[in-house]
Amino acid sequence: MQVPNNSKRKFWLGFIIPVFTLLYLTVATCNILFYNIIIPGSTGSDQQRVNYLYNTETPADLIIMLGSSRMHGGFYPPFISPKAYNMGIEDCGLNGSLTLLELEYASTRTGPIIFNYDFFPTNNIGPVKAFLPVYDYKPVQEMLGMPLVNKDSPWFKPGISRLFGFYEPYLKEYNTAKNEKNKKVERGFQYLPFEKWDKKNFLESLKMRQEYSKRLNGKSDSISLTQLERFYNLVKSHPKRLFYLVPAPLHKSTFEGVPVNPASIAFQKNINALPHATFLEPDTRQYPDSFFLNTTHVNFHGAKAFSKWLGDTLRKDRAFN
Repeated sequence: MQVPNNSKRKFWLGFIIPVFTLLYLTVATCNILFYNIIIPGSTGSDQQRVNYLYNTETPADLIIMLGSSRMHGGFYPPFISPKAYNMGIEDCGLNGSLTLLELEYASTRTGPIIFNYDFFPTNNIGPVKAFLPVYDYKPVQEMLGMPLVNKDSPWFKPGISRLFGFYEPYLKEYNTAKNEKNKKVERGFQYLPFEKWDKKNFLESLKMRQEYSKRLNGKSDSISLTQLERFYNLVKSHPKRLFYLVPAPLHKSTFEGVPVNPASIAFQKNINALPHATFLEPDTRQYPDSFFLNTTHVNFHGAKAFSKWLGDTLRKDRAFN
């Protein structure tokens, strides 16, 4: 006996709707779990720090430090200021860092901003998982440039579906934060207190740097003029917050045969000309090799030496104190 079409339709509707509803509720429950336990409990992770700064209440005079992995591993808050917080993100170029700067200017905080400026900046956005906790912010949606959700659907709203597909990396970092006993986290800065210098790794990075310099053949790295203009306009339009542009320590080999892009030099001068902004350039070319993980990142020993210099320099600035 053939089942009427209406009966088939009713059967499938009776099957699909409960399954779909169950899936929806499962994802919603997972997100509640991740937002309230997994992400806040992943101490030191990118997403935990972003969530802390832009989804929770913080002291108004907190000093936010933004930038790439050179910020994350090079600016040690306790040696800079008791109010400093490190928000550096690995592989986060100008695009990602400036989006965070937009969020920072939109916050209620009033403390100074310290921005790690890379002499040879990339245009990377950084890891997507870092920005999902603040996907409600328009600058983040524009930066990611992808429809994480179908905004026309009543089922898939940003708060429900945005974390779907990222549960595994979030869980992995949560487990690492709970079980890694040697790693320490202080105000967003992660480090190994008794880290030994890996000479072999450093020498390999030095060889790669020298080969890269040869390929450039005396030319400077390219740079996004659009991002530099965006950067300058952001800082200029917020004169009430002190702004410090600070390059992270780089090994002396980084500059051998690779001139800094003229646009980058002009940008530094333009920032320094603003009454509320200062460009501070450390002299780190004399740092010993043992201060570096590789030619573009310091280790904890280098971070402490650099951060002590930065903290001492900032304390001499009356406006900073």
